[in-house]
Amino acid sequence: MRLPGPDDTASFDIPEPEVSIQRFRGTLNPSLQNLSSLSIIDLSYNNFSTNSIPSWITSLKSLVSLNLAFCEFNGLVPAGLMNMISLATLNLSNNQLTGIESAGNSSTKNICNLVEINLNWNKFDGKSLLEVLTSLFECESSKLESLRFASSGLSGNLPQQLGNLRNLVQIDLNNNSISGSVPESLGNLSSLQTFELGNNLLSGPIPDSIGRLSSLLTVYLPDNSITGPLPDSLGRLSSLELLNLSNNEINGSLPRSIGQLMKLMTLNIEHNFLTGVVTEDHFANLTSLVTLRAQANMLRLEISADNWEPPFQLTRLSLNRWNIGPKFPFWLQNQKNIFILYLASTGISDNIPNWFWETFSGLRYLNISDNDFSSVSVDDFFCPKTDAEQKQVIYMNLGNTNLSGVLPDCWTNWELLNILNFPNNNLSGEIPKTLANLSSLESLNMRNNKLSGQLPANLMNSKSLKIIDLAENEFTGGVPIPTGEKASILKLLSLRLNKLNGKIPKEICRLDSIQILDLADNNLSGNMPNCFNNFSVMTGKVDPDQIFELANNEYMGSAWLQMKGRINGYSSILGLVTLLDISGNNLSGLIPSEITQLVELRLLNLSSNRLTGNIPEKIGNMAILESLDLSNNQLDGTIPLTMSRLSFLNWLNVSYNNLTGRIPSSTQLQSFQDSSFIGNKLCGPPLNLTCRAVGASDGGEKRNGGSDGPDWGLIASIVIGFVVGFWVIVAPLISSKLWRTKYFEILYNVWCKFCSLKKKKSSFT
Repeated sequence: MRLPGPDDTASFDIPEPEVSIQRFRGTLNPSLQNLSSLSIIDLSYNNFSTNSIPSWITSLKSLVSLNLAFCEFNGLVPAGLMNMISLATLNLSNNQLTGIESAGNSSTKNICNLVEINLNWNKFDGKSLLEVLTSLFECESSKLESLRFASSGLSGNLPQQLGNLRNLVQIDLNNNSISGSVPESLGNLSSLQTFELGNNLLSGPIPDSIGRLSSLLTVYLPDNSITGPLPDSLGRLSSLELLNLSNNEINGSLPRSIGQLMKLMTLNIEHNFLTGVVTEDHFANLTSLVTLRAQANMLRLEISADNWEPPFQLTRLSLNRWNIGPKFPFWLQNQKNIFILYLASTGISDNIPNWFWETFSGLRYLNISDNDFSSVSVDDFFCPKTDAEQKQVIYMNLGNTNLSGVLPDCWTNWELLNILNFPNNNLSGEIPKTLANLSSLESLNMRNNKLSGQLPANLMNSKSLKIIDLAENEFTGGVPIPTGEKASILKLLSLRLNKLNGKIPKEICRLDSIQILDLADNNLSGNMPNCFNNFSVMTGKVDPDQIFELANNEYMGSAWLQMKGRINGYSSILGLVTLLDISGNNLSGLIPSEITQLVELRLLNLSSNRLTGNIPEKIGNMAILESLDLSNNQLDGTIPLTMSRLSFLNWLNVSYNNLTGRIPSSTQLQSFQDSSFIGNKLCGPPLNLTCRAVGASDGGEKRNGGSDGPDWGLIASIVIGFVVGFWVIVAPLISSKLWRTKYFEILYNVWCKFCSLKKKKSSFT
């Protein structure tokens, strides 16, 4: 019985009429157990989310294959299901199962008849493989060939008893939390073809016994903590096609025996601690190799013969951070199938050979950054006269390579280019118009060069550009103005440290998707635009992209950003940054109140301008602001009390303005150093200067911040009142005889009345 539900991504080897058009829901009808002759049940891709797997299935004595994948079953797997007489194939993957029921004292010997167990993508959280399949590991002669528990929350160690399952062909335990080392007993699995435990917590060395697995096709162990040197016995894996040990802590040298793996097609050892020398002997018989990924190790390539020709034809080569130079590797000339070439930081100090584009005509991804190509002619490299064909390159990184010269205007041959990185070079001249017009370009980084002239207006009108970083150049003129009605998708614009002048055009507010806008350290003047509240991401109208995905999600956008007084590189979290920096210009006028609507802004820098007026009262609405720099302006008035609500603020500088009054009280504001407030007329913590309350106007301050000393205003009022009152009475007594006579006459009459009242009171008593 095959009644799988619809799944657009799956292909079923069954006749079309047997695929149901709609998903089944609810519970499985128990009357199905009357079909005692059923041998196959396939109910995958249906919805039984409110139910556990019914135990009556175990009564189907003829059942050979059970497929309940993607059915959203929950709870425990019935114990009897693992002990059915005829069952050979069990697929319960992609459910919400949490374990297997205990069989108690019942016999479980029939579990030894299972050939395939697939429990991928379930929730056996915290359980070990031995705990889940205790009975299986007790089998004297297990028939199991496929064991699959990927992404099921398993923990614990790999049991030594794994070596008892001698018929195993496939082990897939990827994406769990399995720890400990790979057991030596693995070498007993002579039929094993696939061994996958990527993204676990494995540690310790790979056992030497792995060399006994002559049938092994795939070893996939990336993203663990495997240590120690690689065993020489790897060279005996004569059937091996894929070896992936990337992102571990493997040290020592690369064994020469690797070169004996004639069927090896993919070797991935990147991001380890391998050291030592690699020679042509390491590749002697790798005739099938097409992918070599070994970047981020400390290996040195030494080829003794200048005319060495590798026995392989690679499609992907990644040797970043190897020591290969100083010469450009001549042996690459016969690698005509390469479409990914990464040779960054390899110590090359040479010209790029003239055969480069002829050999790599199908190249799509190129990273040769952090080398020395100072002798390279940019005209010959980007516009070779012998090769005017359309380039296939999608990603190109030649950053920090000492490239110099004027960029040629021949970019019509680079129409597929998505990402272009040329930072930290000596390129000069203007940005060619054909480069600015590339319709597929998503990221343009030419930071820190000597480019000049005016910025092409069509850069801002691109419908594909997400990142423009042209900081630290010598561009002049105004900020280019975006035109057109269609919204831009530009997310990062950095033009800092150029020679731009004029006003910030209000049209810049059409960049409604912008998350990072950096126009700092130019010669911009005039008022700040009051339309920054059109930035949809910064105002919270649109959620930010947590990752700047480029080139069909094959790359993450990256950038160097200056914030909080430091320059840092950002890649995987670049999409979480929201920044507005227009510091170091000649802007004047008020800070527009609309800026306080940027409630998703994290970093705001308006320092070193000529801004006047008050700090906007509603600045406290910018609740997630982490960095605020308003220093070196001409701002006056008090610091708004609402600033005390900025609980995420960890960088503040309002120094060197004309601010007055008490610093509002809050845990954040009082945690900053004095240097954040100096150059003003502020008082109160964290400054040592105490505040004076003057008249009623200080009453509010006193209520908000309290008093840190004597109330000198009150004291002065008392003294002045005493002095005035004293001289109003005494001065006439001294200067006028008549006044003295009247004064004492009044005193005498008062005294007589007092005595008379006292006499009456005594006679009454």
